[in-house]
Amino acid sequence: MYERNDPLTSFRFRVRFLGENKDVAGFSSITGLEVKVETETYQEGGSDQVISLPKGVSYTNAVFKRGVSGKELYDWYKKTVSSIYNKENLPYRDIVILIYDTVPSEDAQPKWQIILESSIPVKWSLSELNAGSNAVLIETLEIAFRGLRRHE
Repeated sequence: MYERNDPLTSFRFRVRFLGENKDVAGFSSITGLEVKVETETYQEGGSDQVISLPKGVSYTNAVFKRGVSGKELYDWYKKTVSSIYNKENLPYRDIVILIYDTVPSEDAQPKWQIILESSIPVKWSLSELNAGSNAVLIETLEIAFRGLRRHE
């Protein structure tokens, strides 16, 4: 029998810290999940051929956005800032993004897991405060990470 392998949708996800069984928060979007092999060009001697040689791996910062509803992410950012001022160990965390092919529930199993290794918050911000608007207040947390891996 033929088994369909439909692409995953981008709107069914949850976020947790590695090793914890509860969601950190619900997010409206996550961007910046990118890893890139840096290359340099090299002109081979005696040849007109130019080749690309890998020289390292780089990661973009991930940006997490959500409506303000809790304080756990701000507390993590605050602890990071405090650790920098006090010259203490930074509170690195591994973040797990669980991606589902169905509506996430207690029984649903993720189809994919993306793990951001050794993550640290590097920027926290709020959307505009405007008395003439009825928009949801958005919290943005930018996170640097040292590794990205996919786990099925």
